[in-house]
Amino acid sequence: MNRTRPCALRPLALLVFASIGLAQAAIVPKDFDLTVSYWDTAANTEAKKAAIQTSIQGLAQAVFEASNGAHRIGKVTVYTDAAFADRADVVWRNDKGDDGNNCWFNAHVGGRGKAGQRIQHCDVGAGDKTAYDMLGNKKLAGGYILAHEWGHFFYALYDEYAGTSDCKPNDPSGPCKADIAVEGSIMNNTWAATDANDNLVNPTVLNFSTSKNNNANTNAQFRSYGASCWDTITRPTDQDPASQRWRTFFPELVAAKPAAGTDPTNELSTPEGIAASMAGLSIEFKPGAAAPGTALALRNGFASVGNTFATVSGQIPPTRLFTVDISSATSDADLARIKNALIEDVGRSEKGVILGLATVDSDAKVVLAPAAMDGASNSKALKDAIRALKLSGKDPALGDALGKLAAAVPGLKLNSQSSQSAYLFSNGFPGSGATLAAGGTAIRKAGLNLFTFAGAGTDDSSVDALTALAEDNGGEFYSAADNTSATESLQQADESSSPGLDNEILADTATAVTGSKEVPFFVDSSVGTLELSLEASADPSKLTVALVDPAGKSTAATCEADDTGATGVQSLQCEASVATPAGGNWKLSINNGGAAADLQYSIEGTPGSNLGAVTAEARIEKGKTVGAPSIITANVGGDFPITGIQVSAQLIAPDGKTSTLTLLDDGKGSDKEENDGIYTGQFNPASEGDYRAIIKFDNSAGTGSFSTESISYVPYKGGGQPVKGLFKTNKTFVRTAKTHVVVKGAKTDFDRVFNFAEVAYKSIFPAPTTTFDYQNYKVRYYKDSNVYLAYNTGDGNLYVYGPAQFGPNILKVGKVGVFLASAKAAGY
Repeated sequence: MNRTRPCALRPLALLVFASIGLAQAAIVPKDFDLTVSYWDTAANTEAKKAAIQTSIQGLAQAVFEASNGAHRIGKVTVYTDAAFADRADVVWRNDKGDDGNNCWFNAHVGGRGKAGQRIQHCDVGAGDKTAYDMLGNKKLAGGYILAHEWGHFFYALYDEYAGTSDCKPNDPSGPCKADIAVEGSIMNNTWAATDANDNLVNPTVLNFSTSKNNNANTNAQFRSYGASCWDTITRPTDQDPASQRWRTFFPELVAAKPAAGTDPTNELSTPEGIAASMAGLSIEFKPGAAAPGTALALRNGFASVGNTFATVSGQIPPTRLFTVDISSATSDADLARIKNALIEDVGRSEKGVILGLATVDSDAKVVLAPAAMDGASNSKALKDAIRALKLSGKDPALGDALGKLAAAVPGLKLNSQSSQSAYLFSNGFPGSGATLAAGGTAIRKAGLNLFTFAGAGTDDSSVDALTALAEDNGGEFYSAADNTSATESLQQADESSSPGLDNEILADTATAVTGSKEVPFFVDSSVGTLELSLEASADPSKLTVALVDPAGKSTAATCEADDTGATGVQSLQCEASVATPAGGNWKLSINNGGAAADLQYSIEGTPGSNLGAVTAEARIEKGKTVGAPSIITANVGGDFPITGIQVSAQLIAPDGKTSTLTLLDDGKGSDKEENDGIYTGQFNPASEGDYRAIIKFDNSAGTGSFSTESISYVPYKGGGQPVKGLFKTNKTFVRTAKTHVVVKGAKTDFDRVFNFAEVAYKSIFPAPTTTFDYQNYKVRYYKDSNVYLAYNTGDGNLYVYGPAQFGPNILKVGKVGVFLASAKAAGY
């Protein structure tokens, strides 16, 4: 690799920008899917569908306008009955929020992809149906309001209108009384886009600001980023102020950015432009619940006569297609681990859940079509099919295989009312053929959200690729590196893919019991059904498990052995359910007749109503390498987070050792803002492996308050916005949430920068790939973009080569140390 045409030392960001500038191809819009949790029942929503669709069309128009045609809204799935309220992009209420105040449009800044953070929309704003009837005289205007909130939620931008109170000394992100509104910006005021009859008359106000109209420190956006909206979203995050490095960078926007000194284009000024803005849009309504006990038609081919069954807890059962990579990229140990975890998952699945099995290598095969787990025969058939899985030995072509699987989905005749997901178990090595991105897109277009699970041998690059594959296609990424993480990851994925709001009340990853044990837990009045799931290695003739209510009444669990013909110690799955449980202090009672038993359990409380339900979420950010700080972030609440309660984390290291960490919402250390309802705590992983955390949220003392400190509002028509603050909640509860992070060994500086580049600039450096040696270079080759990224061990510089992006010569980027701080700040 010869060094020709070296360029001056400069940030990697500028290099990426230059590469895009060289191509100057026509902009191809990129579509983004989203989910909406709508408050009303499926039956009542029928009469409102047209109005809701008009608002969503307005959102699509405004996103296309703001991005100069680079971004579009793709598939929008609207779940009724407040289903998916804990994970939806948009939580759409009637006229009141969970805090008891009149509903007003708001969003968490940079909340996209973070469970529990959302856009809040309303049927009626501010309690004023005359001025803010969003399903009546303001349907299209409501869509443009959604786009303002999309600017907060998706792009992590801040407001550019004047507030009604003085600036907070330590919070530059809120609009202030002395601010000067930025005219012609969607982050200012979109009400002027429509006339009194709700017709579009002024698309100019739906654009992002530029340095031409926002170049002064007189609004929240400029105070936070030191730049206009367009200048912010077209630079990588390592150029943001240190306190703001948590948004997502979209490199495709660079080509759409208005030239210096010019105004953004108006895409919606013609009927053709309006049509183009909605060319990628599709809207689907799905019922989040059905009346308990009613029959629901599913699909042809189910074993039950008439293809019907009774729904459980009123929820529409989800569909999950287990998809196992059996190519040569999967090890025997990984396959064995996957099989055990899947068999356990089938055993604990709620009655009626629709499960199927497929395999991929260079091809795809549906081993067992999805069927309702409404009886022992279907469950046994699926378990037997999982046990029979074997590695094919074929070289992988994972992108091709996913495409072929997607092509087979229509033939499965899945119920369109059910939420549909594919669970992909793979080490993420793509092999030959189509890209992983193409395969994932095909799965998503077939109607399935894609959840990915990585085995023990998955390298850093493939972990990043599987993470992107899931996040780009409606799912989440999990580690299945050992038996415990595989089991817990499936439990978490099952909760995320289910429309019901599963409130975990009590969880223990694994424990040993000798004789008997009682575990106390608290049940609040919002719980509609209490459900116990317990897995044990024990003798079924000795083990008894029960839930004991505050009055001492017991509900015994039913335990089923994996092998019903065996005797002695076996793998058992125990379950118990209590409808409308009494509020108060309960106990989980376990007795093993004096013998020792290994077990794992969780207790969940299905809410009596999704509206106002209290749910908890957690995640671990950064900390991908040994010694790098890992930050646990957690939140609990409804459509607003709750602050002022006790939150702690039980941290389980890879060697099984546990420690306790208090999570705080005090605005100090790793916590960004005081009393915003987002709790954080930091730990430094000392070794490689999967670190797991169980977070407990305790408001049994009733000290909690809803917080609006972490959200940003749409302005009223005449300017100003609701006052942020804390609002006392009358909800007492205890919740738990689980999360994990896979920590790798300490990396060389160039590895850290390489890994960082693959995430920050994934369109240029699309993972996965591996590092190889060439002369005195460490090189990674990216087949999908035909780009080489190299580190010279002699001079310490980074180099890139890619004819389509960078021209015919090798370019020197600069010393690796220039980019190391950004890589470390991102957790690499």
